[in-house]
Amino acid sequence: MKFINKLILIAALCKLKAKADQGIIGNLAFYGRGQRHLPNYWNDIDKIRGSKNAKVYFPYNKSDESADTDADATGETISTDITDNAKNNPLVLYLPGAPKDRYSKLDFYVINDERSIDLTSFHRIKSEIKLVAPNAEDLISEGYTCESLGLSCNDLKSYDFDANASEWLSNVDIRLFLESEEANNDDTYDDEEDKILFHYEIVGESNPSNEWSEYVGSINKASLINSELVYTDFVFRNYGKMPVYVYIGNTIFLKKDPTDMVREGTIQNNFANWSWHQNTANKTATYYGDSVYPEDPEKKPCVKFVAEEDGDFAYYVHIENGISAPPEGVSFSIRPMNDNKFKFKIDNKKEFNLTSDYLIHRNCKIPIGEETKFLVDVRSLVYSDPKFMLMNDISGFWLQTISAIKDIKKQLLEDVGEKEANEYKDVLYFYNFTLHHTYPEDTSMYVKQKLFEDGNECSLKLETHEDWGNPDNVNEANPVIQWPDDLSFDTIFNSKNSVDVIESNDLYAEGEDQEKPQDQGNSTQSTNSTTPGNNNEKDSSANLTKPFVTLFLLSAVLAFFM
Repeated sequence: MKFINKLILIAALCKLKAKADQGIIGNLAFYGRGQRHLPNYWNDIDKIRGSKNAKVYFPYNKSDESADTDADATGETISTDITDNAKNNPLVLYLPGAPKDRYSKLDFYVINDERSIDLTSFHRIKSEIKLVAPNAEDLISEGYTCESLGLSCNDLKSYDFDANASEWLSNVDIRLFLESEEANNDDTYDDEEDKILFHYEIVGESNPSNEWSEYVGSINKASLINSELVYTDFVFRNYGKMPVYVYIGNTIFLKKDPTDMVREGTIQNNFANWSWHQNTANKTATYYGDSVYPEDPEKKPCVKFVAEEDGDFAYYVHIENGISAPPEGVSFSIRPMNDNKFKFKIDNKKEFNLTSDYLIHRNCKIPIGEETKFLVDVRSLVYSDPKFMLMNDISGFWLQTISAIKDIKKQLLEDVGEKEANEYKDVLYFYNFTLHHTYPEDTSMYVKQKLFEDGNECSLKLETHEDWGNPDNVNEANPVIQWPDDLSFDTIFNSKNSVDVIESNDLYAEGEDQEKPQDQGNSTQSTNSTTPGNNNEKDSSANLTKPFVTLFLLSAVLAFFM
């Protein structure tokens, strides 16, 4: 019996470790415009932690209420659903000001109940951010003065925040951090300064300002003091004395290396091949694996698709473990023999006609009869509807033929004859299907043939907010709104999706005991401090070694053999 118990223990621990090692396949969205709560894997909105007086406002619209229905004179139900006017609204964070050497914060975290998501496994974060100053009346009611905020005025009521943006922005210091709950809760560290060593500051290419911009921050796992720690917390800090509203739009953590879903026609690990008509007794197969294009000198393996009816084949890749946010791009290697009209679908979300929704706008075409490697800017498609696309629940992708085979056969029958019409088939050789979590900087390996010879060159570049704001560059079939909406304070304060955060401490000190500071109205003017907790400058001798799951496993195995 003792022997059996040991086996059960080892099996359970192995299962626990296997679960802990499972991450997600792709990128991780933190927020998408218009969302009323954080995407999958993140904490519930009533579990957000932060400083005293910090606040979080999610978008709200009357459409959030239960769908109302009315009945007409005949008793027929009439829907009175309201259009979602908040679908392009940002998430709004309010971070109080802090005395010198302290900061206010808001803390969000991923929940690793079923899989282990380590925020330092991503190499970059992209976030739409804008900083907005509170109005004078609210500042005064909270005890702030011109002096305490470091502003060159005598009366906040007469201070022009628009004209003096550079001054008040100099007293705001927003920084983004990643933290490990494991290190923060380690009882062996009585001194907070030791725990601060493990706080990781994301390095941004530029600082947020009072204008909308895309914040791009780098994450370097190699610079961590202890790479065994799992970083679960995403923290916004304000080191400045000036309180500020932080407007947040689409925000995504990006993985660095691409992931092959299909390689030389073969489905890869973590994915399942859900392509239809592979082997069926009730219908002619359209999917033929382990094929080779007869005239290919390299004899590369692939899948051959053959269709005699409209839309009768697709390479459908299903994600078995670790559904996630969309990649910035996808590429596929194919050889279409008859037609080049395809549908690209982000499973359970949205489908796109590659020709009308994408290729015409880019003036690109997929050549017929050639083996082609083609790249698609998925981000520009996703950002056209981020509220639903950035929920971390993408379960698959497919590329499907949408050739009008029936019409082609009809035309052949009229022009050539019955034999040719009956023999016509749409044929495609399919080689590779790849997720580019971060869009490739070098696009030279991808085909760039012009769709219209008198048009611009075929463009495969990753579109930016500047492109979306230029009327000449807008994709009319799938437009992207350049930035999230600018909200009035009335709109923000009237949100029924506002959150009172769980207060963990009033204001936080770097390297000092945490204590409640004096009232903000009595704080004197001071300059922004440097960050003592910058992990990139700490001695690696402070290494924390707590790979506890592995230790449990080793202990169990040793106990088994004793």
